[in-house]
Amino acid sequence: MFSDFPALTSTKACLLVVIVSAAFIRAQPAAPKFEVASIKLHQDLVRTVGVAISGTRVTISAMSVNNLVGYAYDLKSYQVSGGPNWATADRWDIGAKGEGDGALTRDQVRKMIQALLADRFHVQLRRESTQTPVYALVVAGKAGTKLKESAPDAASRLSMSGNRTIQITTTKGSIEQLVAQLSGNLDRPVLDKTGLTGSYDYKLEWAPANSAAADLDVPSIFTAVQEQLGLKLESATAPIEVLVIDRVEKPSEN
Repeated sequence: MFSDFPALTSTKACLLVVIVSAAFIRAQPAAPKFEVASIKLHQDLVRTVGVAISGTRVTISAMSVNNLVGYAYDLKSYQVSGGPNWATADRWDIGAKGEGDGALTRDQVRKMIQALLADRFHVQLRRESTQTPVYALVVAGKAGTKLKESAPDAASRLSMSGNRTIQITTTKGSIEQLVAQLSGNLDRPVLDKTGLTGSYDYKLEWAPANSAAADLDVPSIFTAVQEQLGLKLESATAPIEVLVIDRVEKPSEN
């Protein structure tokens, strides 16, 4: 590959490596940051929590530091720990704008919030693996599942609705998708232990805890998974990677 180049002495070779390395470092794009960001403590008792992106503008409503870390690094709430009590209790409203005129993507906003956490909240994080209570999703019995194999030409669809009950209807969905749906509605992560690798059509309906529908003939999520899908949620423990907040400071409001 380098046959056309004259032989280099050791000193010249090292110098070349240093020059190339420095050029490579300079060529790396800077981590995206907000051009401006206003941070205020959320005062309203009525909360609409979330992140709204409109072009280059980002509006963050009533999010705690733990919420922000979870969003910035695309983690579930159980994957963020540590920090003082106020990092969970205090909520923040943030109005920010990215540079330029192009519409921001969700991935860009996540990276910008990472930078905001470091610059304005002085957040320092570390990763660790910890044994955590989980639910293992397994096949319920010898009869097998009640999942229906999807037709090869079926289109992938998902609909979710909820009022007094929660209903999920999926066409050509994977077990990975089902696990994500269940994890979002439980207090623990769900791990796939079914061994199922196909695409399936299924409908799942259950009554959330403390819902008025719980008094009706609507099962809990645990019963629904077993009766409607032929699967089972079993309590277990497993190592889960989490982000630990080692340091955080309240930002100056502006």
